[in-house]
Amino acid sequence: MDLLKKQSYFPNQSMYLNSLIKTNQIHSFNGTYSLLPGLQILFTGGHTPGSQALEWISPSGMQILFTGDECYFIEECKNGIGLPKEAAFSLKRNRDFIEYIRILNGKGTKILTLHDPSILQEGEEITPGVRVLDFFKNGCCSIFISDLCSTQFSL
Repeated sequence: MDLLKKQSYFPNQSMYLNSLIKTNQIHSFNGTYSLLPGLQILFTGGHTPGSQALEWISPSGMQILFTGDECYFIEECKNGIGLPKEAAFSLKRNRDFIEYIRILNGKGTKILTLHDPSILQEGEEITPGVRVLDFFKNGCCSIFISDLCSTQFSL
């Protein structure tokens, strides 16, 4: 959080962040943060100082990892290919996270990135440019993606 407050490209950023903290609309954390049972934010810190990923483990055991910007293409992630050094804040953190991705992939985790256009070929198109990805047999959970690089969970 302190790093965000020090950035100068948004002159009112520190004041804005402080107001969000005071009203309990934003929370800072280090490491891993559990949002709900089975849904956690992982600090990665490879692409930017505050880079994060999202890990989702369903009650049935199905696991999905959203890599954030730590790697761009799903197959590259699965094969241990991370960011080029020019795109990494910390090459070591990026490589450590890429190794984590490789291990999870070997255990059957669904790996999703935020920039791979191949994800737009999966699931059912429910309206032009928006698809729903159903990964859970009981139908309790869906992931909506759009060709505008946005992702939304529906629990």
